[in-house]
Amino acid sequence: MKKAFYLHLIVFALQGISNVHSKSLLNQKAVLPQQKSDMHINVNSLSDIVETLISTVVSIYAVDTNIGISLNNKVSKYQQEVFLGSGVIIDSSGYIVTNEHVIAGAENIKVKLHDGSELIAELVGSDNKINIALLKINSSAALSYATFGDSNQSRVGDQVIAIGSSFGLRGTVTNGIISSKGRDMGNGIVTDFIQTNAAIHMGSFGGPMFNLEGKIIGINSIHVSYSGISFAIPSNTVLEAVECLKKGEKIRRGMLNVMLNELTPELNENLGLKKDQNGVLITEVIKEGSAAQCGIAPGDVITKFHDKEIKTGRDLQVAVSSIMLNSEREVELLRNGKLMTLKCKIISNKGEDSEQQSNDQSLVVNGVKFVDLTPDLVKKYNITSANNNGLFVLEVSPNSSWGKYGLKMGLRPRDIILSVKRDDNKKDISVKTLREIVTNIKHNEIFFTVQRGDRMLYIALPNINK
Repeated sequence: MKKAFYLHLIVFALQGISNVHSKSLLNQKAVLPQQKSDMHINVNSLSDIVETLISTVVSIYAVDTNIGISLNNKVSKYQQEVFLGSGVIIDSSGYIVTNEHVIAGAENIKVKLHDGSELIAELVGSDNKINIALLKINSSAALSYATFGDSNQSRVGDQVIAIGSSFGLRGTVTNGIISSKGRDMGNGIVTDFIQTNAAIHMGSFGGPMFNLEGKIIGINSIHVSYSGISFAIPSNTVLEAVECLKKGEKIRRGMLNVMLNELTPELNENLGLKKDQNGVLITEVIKEGSAAQCGIAPGDVITKFHDKEIKTGRDLQVAVSSIMLNSEREVELLRNGKLMTLKCKIISNKGEDSEQQSNDQSLVVNGVKFVDLTPDLVKKYNITSANNNGLFVLEVSPNSSWGKYGLKMGLRPRDIILSVKRDDNKKDISVKTLREIVTNIKHNEIFFTVQRGDRMLYIALPNINK
């Protein structure tokens, strides 16, 4: 009995100590690292910072002119607003950053501010290589705006806030942390993404990701369905593009023009390198390219470009594409086992020059972007055409009536327009002739001969001027 009594006393004593210790812990306040900001943040709530930033975020709409066909086959035009996504005002003059894919194909753009007012927006320019577009609005009232932070200083584990119009619901706020940095999504976009667990859904694309200092550290761009994983374009990448677009400059990226292999332990052993050596092995250098002009040779192992360690081919691609044309950067490499540094001037990529020229000579009609078919496009898209003349459909807006002409067949990206029938005469088609046709034709429909893959199609599309 005495033993049992003593055991009960010990248990009660331990419980008392535990309760006292728990109360002590509950009464303690968490000590958080001091934020380097003049913005006061309540650690128990994000309401103060959200209240300041939410008015900088806008909703973006396309104002499309659509075609209606009545039962008596009368064609009429009507305007329709279509919600596209989100954006953020970045200065007092009314510049807005969003995703390029948000506004792609939109002929007329309108933005809705947080207070509900609506303004017409002008597309200043875009860069589909990093999925960024710059808009401009003119407002008689003062505009709230946000500024860019340094995404290179952000760290995995940092808290972030995302604001946008998820599913069209304006002013939707979510938060989370930076889950990882330097992600490659393999989607053709030349940048390393910031990964977050903050919920970023359709409608919030193009909106900002803020740090707790209230600075933009990313533009929300991708959501992986049902996974809770989202991705943002780093602010430093965005800012470089924005500065070019503000000046009216076309964003053109150079290349080293090399073929390469990524290193493996087996390859390192054959090359006489350390088994854990990082870098990329140059296997071929294209004549007259950037690499050839600065002295890079087959057999070199590039380990560093400017300030970026190179471990993969993707690392090198991102590092080079982030450099402005005609700028010089240092390249560290191993040649015959010896470390050396070369100064490399990044020059334009001929293939990109040709594609840029095609884009400069494009025509957008009712949300469909046409360019003249060129040998470079034939090669790039592996086109087998009845002839190498005609129009190439580069982009089709999801809201284009020429892309979804009622229940009839519409146009699709990579269609080739071989000819157009006008006034009972078949004419060769080009950007120039199509511009004349859509301006002057009087008929209700325009008839196109279209090559789609191996098929030949005849498609009638409504005349948007009727």
